[in-house]
Amino acid sequence: KRAEQSAASVAGAADEKEEESPLREQLSRLREEFARCTEVLQGEAKEVRASEQKVRRELIAARAQLDSEVARKADLEGRLTEASKTLEGRGLRQQNLEKRVALLEASLQKEEAAVLDGEAALAQARRDREHLEAQLRLEKSKVEALQRSNSSLLAERTKQGQILIDAQVRMSK
Repeated sequence: KRAEQSAASVAGAADEKEEESPLREQLSRLREEFARCTEVLQGEAKEVRASEQKVRRELIAARAQLDSEVARKADLEGRLTEASKTLEGRGLRQQNLEKRVALLEASLQKEEAAVLDGEAALAQARRDREHLEAQLRLEKSKVEALQRSNSSLLAERTKQGQILIDAQVRMSK
């Protein structure tokens, strides 16, 4: 039995060798294919790592640029807020100045009207004064005429008095 087993085993081993030979070749080919694929994958992995590093650098640069843009945006928004407040303040000041100008213009119109009224009153006062001065000259001339007349009458009376005294003196003689 043993011999049969041995013969069977030798025959099996020969069959196995024959069967193993294509398997070994196939395994060898698979190992070579696996080695090539591993090399290709390792090459691709290197490329992917390099690409990943490049993308990470670009991402870092993009984040830095984004941070810069966000800071710039915040600065611009701050400036815009300040400019808006300044503009509002100027608008309020302009409105206040416009109101003040309107009040001053109204006051000026009143003052101009008062000046015109004053000038009209002054002109009327001058006319009244001229009229009164003319009346005063007329009255002075009347007074002068009366004074001359009175002087004449006084002189006449004095003369009459002297005549009367002379007549009394003559009559008493």
